[in-house]
Amino acid sequence: MAAERIRPPAPVHCDRSATFAAFVLFAGALAAAPLHAGVYDVPSVSFPTLQSAIDDAAVKQNPSNVIRINAELSITNTIDIGSGFGPAVQLVIRPGPALARARILSTNDGADSLASIVRIHGAQWVMLQSLDVLRNAVNGQHLVIVENSRNITIERCRIGSLGGAADQLHPKNAIDVLNPSRVIVRNTVCFSRQAGGVAIGIHAVASGDPTHSLLLYNDVVSDYSAAGIDLAFATAGSYVVLRNNIACNFPDFPPPNEPFAWRSAIATGVTVVTSHNTSLADAGFEENMTGVKAIARSSPGDATYVLRPTSEIDTAFLNRSWNLTPGFTNPDFFRLQNLGTLHTPSTRWGITVGNGAPDTHDAIVRDDGEKDPRPGGTTLHTDRGIDQIEPGAPIVAVGNGPAMLQALELAPQGNPARTASLQYVAQRSGSLELTLVDASGRVVQREHLSVATGERGTWRIGRLAPGVYLYRGTLVSGQGERSTVTGRLAVFD
Repeated sequence: MAAERIRPPAPVHCDRSATFAAFVLFAGALAAAPLHAGVYDVPSVSFPTLQSAIDDAAVKQNPSNVIRINAELSITNTIDIGSGFGPAVQLVIRPGPALARARILSTNDGADSLASIVRIHGAQWVMLQSLDVLRNAVNGQHLVIVENSRNITIERCRIGSLGGAADQLHPKNAIDVLNPSRVIVRNTVCFSRQAGGVAIGIHAVASGDPTHSLLLYNDVVSDYSAAGIDLAFATAGSYVVLRNNIACNFPDFPPPNEPFAWRSAIATGVTVVTSHNTSLADAGFEENMTGVKAIARSSPGDATYVLRPTSEIDTAFLNRSWNLTPGFTNPDFFRLQNLGTLHTPSTRWGITVGNGAPDTHDAIVRDDGEKDPRPGGTTLHTDRGIDQIEPGAPIVAVGNGPAMLQALELAPQGNPARTASLQYVAQRSGSLELTLVDASGRVVQREHLSVATGERGTWRIGRLAPGVYLYRGTLVSGQGERSTVTGRLAVFD
């Protein structure tokens, strides 16, 4: 089968303290389920609903509380987390030990459609981890609301609306935040199955308190009708941190109806720490700034900021469409393509973040949306968005010196996968031979291409019998220099 080649356009050049230390200890301690912890399994005879477990934890006042969701939860009301939680009574909601992710499906239509799915208000020290928080009804309220709360973490979650065209008539925000203090959203996707089904991916407003703060790391926002990330901070001394985030303007909304990837109203005296963010947006629809500082990039010449057109969205991710098939977990949802527009070249990588580094306001990013450790890769780095492409994928470059190691890049589009595709980037012009061999050594397919410098493309091999295959790519430049990349590809039924 012929390879699909893309010759990319030229690159776009665009112009505290004890509380924090306690927060770090909180995250580690709850992960280990310490002594005097309340551990709740939902659903169970004792706690048939998530709300019953939350209410019991708030009443019993154990120092550390972990609620483990062991099956999909279908709800028609709001999950309410209030002031019963704080430094002395902390709460984590996450999947049970047999699940990688837990689903909370809201069907609160009709009169109940004015309710949010999750509301955190007046609470402290609450974490939501690895949850799919989804609404399968018309949106009458924001999906997740965080109000006047402190030390809240939402990480490795997928928060979205699964409704149809009616959602466009009643778009609400995926995450709506009011007056946050040290609220972190990390490795989280905010989306809608219907284009424009959410108004804003992440929206936050803060005023009146210099301790207000919001930290956004490696999030992906998509399918919004107004803006991807929209922040309005009004009080000097407050701060926002944004790193490695990706805002995707939906291609179905072309100019002049295209939304803004970012919208900001930042007042004088508010600290903005921002780097390595990405706009998949068309010119003029990056950031609508009405305050004194931008949030997508630190300056017009910020070299860490990436702007690519909406036409490249499907070359960045393996899949951006939510599959409604019952039981399907959507494993490739907003996973990066290994040689896609947001991973190649290496200037598209993100920044590795630790506690207090590189900025004193930073909080550590240890892993990605699937708990794969960050940083990773042969050259250690942190990728943008929710997905850390794993190191060690069986890619071995063979050449006559360091210069040859980068002449050809070749990797599976998914591994393992049901259908076989290999992506390549040729850093030199020449002749490219692509070969796929089965376990017996038989050549299954072979392709010969003439490639230009900087050319990228996809060799779509198609359906294969289940098994493990060896792939090989050999690039011979016009000067006779040879570079070979080999690896293994697993195909399942």
